[in-house]
Amino acid sequence: MHRKMSDLRARGAVISIVLMTGLLCGCIGGDNGGTPGDVTWEEPTQVRVEGVSPVEAGNTVNVSLRLYDGSNHVSRWDVQLRLMARDSLGFEMLNISMPIKARDFTTKTVDNVVDTWYNTTIPFIAFKKSSDKTPGFLTGRMMTMYAWMTYEGTTYKQSPSPLLINMAIIPNGLLLPNEPPSAAIYGPLTAWEGEELPFDASNSTDDAGFDALSFAWDWGDGDTTTYFASAHQSHRYPRGGVYTVNVTVTDADGTFDNASLTVTIEDPLRVTVYQSAVVIDPGKHFGDTYVAMKLQNVGPAAISMAGFSPYLRSGSGSEVKDNGTEDDIPAVLDVATTVSVVFYFDTPDGFVATYVRAGEDLYPMP
Repeated sequence: MHRKMSDLRARGAVISIVLMTGLLCGCIGGDNGGTPGDVTWEEPTQVRVEGVSPVEAGNTVNVSLRLYDGSNHVSRWDVQLRLMARDSLGFEMLNISMPIKARDFTTKTVDNVVDTWYNTTIPFIAFKKSSDKTPGFLTGRMMTMYAWMTYEGTTYKQSPSPLLINMAIIPNGLLLPNEPPSAAIYGPLTAWEGEELPFDASNSTDDAGFDALSFAWDWGDGDTTTYFASAHQSHRYPRGGVYTVNVTVTDADGTFDNASLTVTIEDPLRVTVYQSAVVIDPGKHFGDTYVAMKLQNVGPAAISMAGFSPYLRSGSGSEVKDNGTEDDIPAVLDVATTVSVVFYFDTPDGFVATYVRAGEDLYPMP
């Protein structure tokens, strides 16, 4: 950022030495700390935004920029300036043009080095408000300012600014009011007991972006997933039934939305009670009530039959456990397999069975 001084008046040998020193180091003569005297400015070929300072209290954004010539020396010139600002989401917050005059540049000389720059103040009302509220170092709630200059029919685009000095945190006054998120949920509507089911809330949206959202799941069976939950979760239902799956989507401001779906879980074991009577033949089950059942696997995988033990249930809710069977119950019931089994029950006097209970499921007596 050095300039050469021209048309210096002859001031003797001392001034000549100063001038020669300034030329050799690429500097410009002038009074230290003051404004330069007679300076030759070269035509600029670069423009850089080198300072962006929002002032919340004043509802303004201060922008500082410099023009540079082909030798990377600062310059000041009459040009048409265009300023554009984008947030971290790529949304265009500002796009304005203005003429600037060389006389309006601030110019200082320190230690024979001339510096010149242009300052402008842009009111908040010139900006479009941003929804970029996601916090993050250089990845969220950041505004980047770009510049173009045009003169004599040629336009020069913003040159890279060092150290990201053309960026600033978006002030509150340039943020849109918070809008609650919109929750969305997708998943299977029917499934089998024990099957792992994927659920997806990734189509949920928020004005601050998807990364600002947190998720909490309620599976409708007493289980929840809240800590470290994500938009993609899976769940298994051990019992058949109809369940409502609910996802709560919360944004960074604490506002939330819910979405839900209903999933029907089917038991792959179909039990059919087709005969019942009292045993009248002599034998170890004499006087017992026998119940004949068909056990059928209608699901996609083999079923473990370990621990399968039915109960008779009366209309009052009292139950009697089975007294055994003389049939062989397979340890595993293969897919598309049906077996018939007769169970015996030692029912008390006056007991009238209305259902067979297997697990949590009830099957009417014939």
